[in-house]
Amino acid sequence: MTDTSISPNGSESEELIDLGQLITAVWEGKLLVFFSAILTSLVAIFFAINQPNLYTSQSVLSPVQDEVNSSMNAMSQNAGGLASIVGLNMNMGGAASHRAALALEKMQSLIFFGNNLYPEILPDLMAYEEWSADENLDIYDPKIYNVENREWVREVSFPLAKMPSVQEAFLVFNNHFSVDQDKSTNYITIEVTHKSPRVAKRWNAKIIKSIDNEMRSYDLEKAKRAIKFLNEQRKQTYLVSLEESFSRLAEEQTKTMMLANIAEEYVFNVIEPAYIPEFKSGPNRAIICFIGGVIGLLMGILIAIVRYFFSVKQ
Repeated sequence: MTDTSISPNGSESEELIDLGQLITAVWEGKLLVFFSAILTSLVAIFFAINQPNLYTSQSVLSPVQDEVNSSMNAMSQNAGGLASIVGLNMNMGGAASHRAALALEKMQSLIFFGNNLYPEILPDLMAYEEWSADENLDIYDPKIYNVENREWVREVSFPLAKMPSVQEAFLVFNNHFSVDQDKSTNYITIEVTHKSPRVAKRWNAKIIKSIDNEMRSYDLEKAKRAIKFLNEQRKQTYLVSLEESFSRLAEEQTKTMMLANIAEEYVFNVIEPAYIPEFKSGPNRAIICFIGGVIGLLMGILIAIVRYFFSVKQ
């Protein structure tokens, strides 16, 4: 009877032979591996050198805890039942956090970008080429945007247009903008990255101011509608108790409007305002060069091994 089983020692020998062949293949192709690593490293160095510096402007905010919330909570306690009857939402226990959460969602929305940022930042977003630090000069790509005539001249095919649309610009803007909230402290960090440190700071400050104004307008309009509705309801009731409650609700809404108009910082307290960064945040040219060298090394090893085994089979 023939024993067809493979001994453990035989398997180990085959594995050692295979490993030895791999080492031999790499050693015989060492020049190929070396030149492959050098070539890709040079390409990576050239690529890294030609990448423009990026600058990140950061601001830190915290949700406003103001008198508006106190007045709304008092209103909820004094006339919560009536407010439910007439259809007003008076559950304001987390008014500040709710308003801040709404502001954060609006800040990252397409409609907010289109209404507040798009008209002002479009050339800096879509046609900016580089910032000349020596002359402190903004340089735009003449193949995309004519600065003198303020005209878009880029050549694109459907569905794109010469002048970038709101949706196209919004997709690009999301690569420059980030917002993050620390759940333990509720502090909000806004970061804007751009080739120009001045543009990064300007965008950051613009976002904060715009969201504050938009939320202020939103609450003012909501309070106006509530006052109009309460006054209409008050005229239609003949019960003194209800009329007094309607008057109290309208008074609180008027107080809300007053506080919204006089508050300098309505949604967020600015802990650290946007600033012009002096030092670049990217790109990390050393990492780019290192990754390029590693890729070249691995490519050289792979080619050397394939070439070795191909020659053995031949």
